[in-house]
Amino acid sequence: KKRYLPRIKRCNDAIPDAADAIGTGDWLVVTDFANKIADDTILPMRLYTSSLVGGGTNVKVAFAKEMNKAADDFEKAQKKLVKATAKQD
Repeated sequence: KKRYLPRIKRCNDAIPDAADAIGTGDWLVVTDFANKIADDTILPMRLYTSSLVGGGTNVKVAFAKEMNKAADDFEKAQKKLVKATAKQD
């Protein structure tokens, strides 16, 4: 669990800078965020959820389903961002 959270937090911390870069049209920063930081966050989100469910903890299944849905939504948004950065749109 400890190895997944730093990558998730790194992405969370980078989101404001990525939003600013989108606003200013700094596509190099946005591309770096989309292809490196955000992309590197998808798997840890899934693995962290899986570790909670399978780790003998008392996490409710509904909460795990919400976390999995959030990971799916994040992955879809990341793919859209990659396409937008390619078009610089």
